[in-house]
Amino acid sequence: MDIDLNNKKYQKLLKKYAPTHSLNESPQSNAPAASMYKSQPEQTGNKTRLHSPGVQKKKRRVDQQKSTKTGFLDTNIPPNEDSLVNHENEEALVELSSYSSSSTNDGTEYIEEHPENSLSESHIEHPNAPNMESTPTTENNKKMKFKENKDSKGKRLDVGTRFVQSPKMSDRPIPKTVEKLTSQLNFSVFPNKALLYIPKYCSFALKGRVRLTVLKGDVEIMGAVCKASDKSYEIYSPRGYSLVVVNCLGSISDFDFATFLRNKNVDMDKTVDVNEVLLFLEKIDNKIVKFFDEHVTENLLRNDVTLESNLSGEEVKSHKELSRQLQCNVITKNYYLRARYYEGNHEWRDIVGSITELSNSSHCRVALCGGKGVGKSTLLKYLVNSLLQYNNEVLIIDVDPGQSEFTLPTCLSVLSTKEPIFGPNYTHLTKPEKCIYLGMIDVAKCMRNYINAVAQLIRWFVKQKQYVGKPCIINTMGFNSGVGVDLLVDTLRLSNPSHVVEVGSRAVKRNYPFQLDPHLVSIVQKGILTKPSPGDFFLNYEHIRVQSMSESAAQPVGEWGHRPASLREYVVLSYLSQLLRDNIRPSQAVNSSTPIRIPFSKVAVSSVVEKVKPQFILNALNGSLVSLCIADLETMNISKPDDPSLFSVVENFTPVDCLGFGIIKRIDVEERLFYIVTPERDISNVNLICLGQLFLPESIYTGGNDKTPFELNNQPGGTRITVPYVAESLTKEGISQPWKKYSPYIQPRIN
Repeated sequence: MDIDLNNKKYQKLLKKYAPTHSLNESPQSNAPAASMYKSQPEQTGNKTRLHSPGVQKKKRRVDQQKSTKTGFLDTNIPPNEDSLVNHENEEALVELSSYSSSSTNDGTEYIEEHPENSLSESHIEHPNAPNMESTPTTENNKKMKFKENKDSKGKRLDVGTRFVQSPKMSDRPIPKTVEKLTSQLNFSVFPNKALLYIPKYCSFALKGRVRLTVLKGDVEIMGAVCKASDKSYEIYSPRGYSLVVVNCLGSISDFDFATFLRNKNVDMDKTVDVNEVLLFLEKIDNKIVKFFDEHVTENLLRNDVTLESNLSGEEVKSHKELSRQLQCNVITKNYYLRARYYEGNHEWRDIVGSITELSNSSHCRVALCGGKGVGKSTLLKYLVNSLLQYNNEVLIIDVDPGQSEFTLPTCLSVLSTKEPIFGPNYTHLTKPEKCIYLGMIDVAKCMRNYINAVAQLIRWFVKQKQYVGKPCIINTMGFNSGVGVDLLVDTLRLSNPSHVVEVGSRAVKRNYPFQLDPHLVSIVQKGILTKPSPGDFFLNYEHIRVQSMSESAAQPVGEWGHRPASLREYVVLSYLSQLLRDNIRPSQAVNSSTPIRIPFSKVAVSSVVEKVKPQFILNALNGSLVSLCIADLETMNISKPDDPSLFSVVENFTPVDCLGFGIIKRIDVEERLFYIVTPERDISNVNLICLGQLFLPESIYTGGNDKTPFELNNQPGGTRITVPYVAESLTKEGISQPWKKYSPYIQPRIN
């Protein structure tokens, strides 16, 4: 399928977003224009070849006397009451590039349908959905004519817009991945361990967490190929995410697993078949798991004891014992579990192939773009895991401060990873090579600071000679409307990627208002820090567009995902879990940690979100999560106190380097000291303490699920309370002022 860059629809889009220079003249460039979808190797003229495999044609006779209008909406179609949809609760779904048209001289029109982009059979076309009928075919009009249309509320409708109903739970189809799962599961269970004997070319899913070692054969997990060795992989497959699927590939290997099992004190009671893959599974009981068990009420990282299956008798008992010992469900086709399963895409493999061609060059940067909830994080993990098969390490530039993949939110970072990642962001936090503190999650309130931080990060990145020849993935925000488009355009212009992977959605509101074609991004009248290029085609990347794999039948948030605020709390909990020590309850990890003392005179303080008067800044900082930063205070707008023993206050915050985060456990006004608890080892260079838009989870103050009373001040016979951090605020070691929320153990209720 070809797209004519001079057709009316494309010209209209350019006129809407691009400068007023002539659009009929092709931009000057030494390199050919990249495709709006997956580019083909060649390009002729001003047409761009589109990637459209598996095209099927459906013949449709156009009734030339049916309508004399050209448009989307056919008001003559009577509504079908059974298929009506509540527009306030349902989304307009779009088949992006699902159709193209051609015609013959006899008036017969062919609609080319692309199965990989079309909606599922469960989607119901709304009677008022856009009518795909074209005007009568003439000699001068060989193509379908479209004009921009809007619904009853003024919302723009794109080509192929459909309205769908959300199926009921009982009507939802079983995921296709379930059909691929094996029904044969042989295993041996040991205390906190298990051996799995899986036929090759079979798959199983996981719910919970487990440490996996391949002893015979090899397996594929989220793009990573794990071969037989003594190397183990920690896999986290929690509630609210697509369950991790383990695909068993070959069964031949020369690894001496007998010696490995002897070292693990495991005696094999079964013989491994030549066509079986042997896996060793262990229970994970690390700091993150302990911390989450204490502070999170939901069952995130544990097994599900309520799963139903068609197993019976001894099989049920053995499977329950396997789940109990590992704290992880090994899910086969025998289980009745309607959940999302991780499912790859052949287009993803094509992306990896395209990237690996440039992975050893000096310029291999892949920008990952898409709206919220389209599966960018899953695709990011797949790309990282797949690229590690060809490279020793993969670099990541994370410019998403709301849902950072490797660091705490409110930060932009550059980091490298040498190990595959299997799990959500809070299970693989990584110390970044460079971290810039933005302080805000809502970038609409700090647009200039955000894009300046992106520019600062990229300038630092390109100066690092050790990064030359290594693939880099740029993780962008899911902010795809309004000012978010300006920020994305700026990010692409500043980073100058070699590839842009755009994850498209059937929902209009999750897509960008225009395709991220390099020509459009170069000349579009968008951007805050950068300006469009009226004549120079200065962006020359390969534009690859794939359909979202995470969009299945609509499901409530509580069933398939977590709210963004909850995800940020999980990341904070994971970060603070580093404070946990042996023989200390997770609820007491903060209180039992030795704080670091920082004199007032050594640091400046800043309230990023709201301006706080200097006399109230200590009240705002007390008991809060703060960022520990390094800044050039001479270049910042600072209010210095008359007393040199006091701290300075930053008036207008600008992004600065971040070393980590900490909790201000106590403020000693008399000694003029901050007492800060932090997992970071060295904060001697910190000269700025920032209070931003990231807060402590409430369970840190209230003790979470731990209701075991303990002695105040550790004195026998003392007051027994169950609110650890709030209680400690009454002591000399804790916060100098009590936590403001009402607690029956600390302050009486005043009626």
